[in-house]
Amino acid sequence: MTPLAFKNRLLLAILLSVLALLFAIWFAPSAVSNGLRLWLWWRARQQGLTVKIDKIDAPFLRPVVLRGFHMASARDAAFHIEVSAVRATVGLNLKAILMHTSGRAIRSLSTEGLRLEIHRSNPAGISLTESGWATLQKLLPGNLDFGRFDLRVEDGPAVILLRSVALSASETDAGRFSADEVTIASPWFRQTFSHLRGATKWEDNRLTLAGLSLTRGLDLPSVTADLSRLDKQNVGLDFDVEVFGGKIRASISNEWRSHRSNWNLVGLAADISLTQTSEAIGFTDRLGGVLHACKFTFRGNSLDLTHATASLWTEVTGLTWRDRAADVIMLGAALYNRQVELEQLYVKQKKNQLTMSGEASFPTNSSDWLKPDFRGDISASISNLGDFASLFGANPGDFAGEIAIEGTINASERKIGGHLTATGSALTIFKAPIDLLTAKINVKSTQLEIEELELERGKDFLRAQGKIDISHEHGSRGTLALSVHNLSDYEPNTLLSSSLGLRLIFQGRTASIDSLQLQDGPIEIAFNGTIDFTDLQNVGVTLVPSQALFDLSWLPTVDCVNALQFLPAENVAGPSPGIEKIDLHGDARSGRWNIALKKDAGPDEEDAICVAPGGRSLKIGVRDRGAPEFGQAALRGFQYGDRQPLSFSLDRP
Repeated sequence: MTPLAFKNRLLLAILLSVLALLFAIWFAPSAVSNGLRLWLWWRARQQGLTVKIDKIDAPFLRPVVLRGFHMASARDAAFHIEVSAVRATVGLNLKAILMHTSGRAIRSLSTEGLRLEIHRSNPAGISLTESGWATLQKLLPGNLDFGRFDLRVEDGPAVILLRSVALSASETDAGRFSADEVTIASPWFRQTFSHLRGATKWEDNRLTLAGLSLTRGLDLPSVTADLSRLDKQNVGLDFDVEVFGGKIRASISNEWRSHRSNWNLVGLAADISLTQTSEAIGFTDRLGGVLHACKFTFRGNSLDLTHATASLWTEVTGLTWRDRAADVIMLGAALYNRQVELEQLYVKQKKNQLTMSGEASFPTNSSDWLKPDFRGDISASISNLGDFASLFGANPGDFAGEIAIEGTINASERKIGGHLTATGSALTIFKAPIDLLTAKINVKSTQLEIEELELERGKDFLRAQGKIDISHEHGSRGTLALSVHNLSDYEPNTLLSSSLGLRLIFQGRTASIDSLQLQDGPIEIAFNGTIDFTDLQNVGVTLVPSQALFDLSWLPTVDCVNALQFLPAENVAGPSPGIEKIDLHGDARSGRWNIALKKDAGPDEEDAICVAPGGRSLKIGVRDRGAPEFGQAALRGFQYGDRQPLSFSLDRP
């Protein structure tokens, strides 16, 4: 080849290169603009998204500018997402895009007038596909600069709102973060943080905010959002919080592959002042004490706890709330393989101590709730029942004394077992003084056995024992003995102010009154009878006197009785109808009762029972057992099987 020919070819090659360069400069903006618009439309359509862009500017070898950008999700999507920006500047890495190298596809991203809204609208809806998350991972920029944007996130009643936020971050230099207002609202919590300032770091697809002071006593040294596994549908959040003298460290990650959302949470807390926390949150009731230590873990799907694992350990010291106070409360619990284990619940209040532990199987279906599987132990040593009762909201003045409780209970395949013992002295329970309490209760597979139950107050006592068949509705049986010297000591508004001696024999939902002795001054009255409590809204008590009673309340003007008054029948002039039996019936829940007298002559009488000063006294005459009325003994003997001939003699039989 001659030198001239070589020179001509060289000039032609240079000319063609210049023409190609001019062609690229001329057509590249249009090609990039149209190509980018087409690619965004295509990828958004694959993910069920709608993208609108007013204009795309793509200067040669300069960042692409998108004006009037708007993106929205479909109506049936799991999350309703809306993203809009007045202007977005994107620095593309064309080499990585065209040659599929490992570099970032976007070198830089900056926005103006950005607004984001995310609503969890349809939990069963469609989210991004696996390829969509992989694409989103590749679009993460190397540098970002979001100037003054708003963000709103809603999940049911919970709302997170960020106003006027500015965020810049770079892989090489520290960035800045600022927010005029951050609001967190839920049914149980609402707080607003204003004028937040901090530094940022963007490294390996992890964004860290540092040095945030939220409010007095609440600082956020660092919070890191991990987006490095976004293509595998996994995000994480780590944060450290210095809160009211203590610290909280937590790591949270969520993976939602295979249409299942699996959470992995680990949280630690130590030495947090509950007093300062309650003031900052805005509790209306003052809360005191220190959260000395706490550890919480959870792994699994929050909607499928049967396959989740969790653990909790916490210790609170010096707890005070309203009038409640406790020195130490410790709680340890775990969930594993459908087993809930209460490792320990320990409460210490001065000399009062309560310890509980146990385990139970987590039901897998509705039928398992009818046959629970659990085991539990309880141990309590209470030196001041009033103080201990106040811890659970009771009036400390209604309780007093010492009590000790030991017991265990277990259940499996609808069979239950265990035992409970309790002893107490100098007690006050609901303002009722009890000198001595002894209780022994055994629980068997189908039976609840009251081995011993005894309450004593002075010379008064209540003793009970019996068995209740859990598998049969009417399988209860037992005895109850009661002795009270003055009923008004226990119930000021009772019908009687006399002493009472009672012995009951229970069988199913009825009871036989083996003996009922009433004494009002010199008058003694004896009854037997029955009690029917099959329907608690219509309890019936029938009392049959063992001696002659008479109705002395002639022509009553008020049909309401507030007291029973017993009088010697010998002091009453003139004939009076005899009382064959007394019926009491009423609603044990509402306390509305009636009393009825069945007489041997004249109409029967029924009155409502009311509280003084309303109503009247029901006067009943009592015949001494040794001096029955004329001919009455012989008549009763004839009626009840004693076939002695009738006699009109005034002599006593």
